[in-house]
Amino acid sequence: GFAVFTILYGYYRGIGQIKIANVWQLGVMALGPLIVVGLLIDRGSAADMVAALGGLFAIASAPLVYFCMQGHRELQINRVRSSIKELIRYGGPRAAAGLIFAGLFTMAPFLAPYFGTIKDAGYLVAGQSIFRVMEGAVVAFGLVALPRVARYEGEGRETALRENIRDLNTFIFQVGLFF
Repeated sequence: GFAVFTILYGYYRGIGQIKIANVWQLGVMALGPLIVVGLLIDRGSAADMVAALGGLFAIASAPLVYFCMQGHRELQINRVRSSIKELIRYGGPRAAAGLIFAGLFTMAPFLAPYFGTIKDAGYLVAGQSIFRVMEGAVVAFGLVALPRVARYEGEGRETALRENIRDLNTFIFQVGLFF
């Protein structure tokens, strides 16, 4: 489900619809997991929680169905094929890091029951959702910082750029130690 979401998010970013991408990200990565955990925490079934979180991310496939059905009442295989190619062409290259990130976060819940209980795995998945929100913050920072770095480089202000990067690294290191 997270891989499907990552491709959809990359697609919307690729075609310049950042607001739609951000709405999907806010809903699927931040609000959705909070709602799922809030609704299922009293039941005590970690398996249900894991399945619900996976389903939450899988709803990102809904726009794929929309793209396939756009302007058509019946599903046409050529339309499906061209929509999948379009999603892969635009979203795939932009989502490589996100797919790797999803793979890393997918391995832990599968391995967790061997080191703890399935309930522990459910809490692990809920906690991992918080870290996924941080990925969005890093992407947003990149969207803001990259144009400034390019401007400094274009103006020949490499010294100021080095100083700013050194200050940023110091800040990240200190905040990271704190957390």
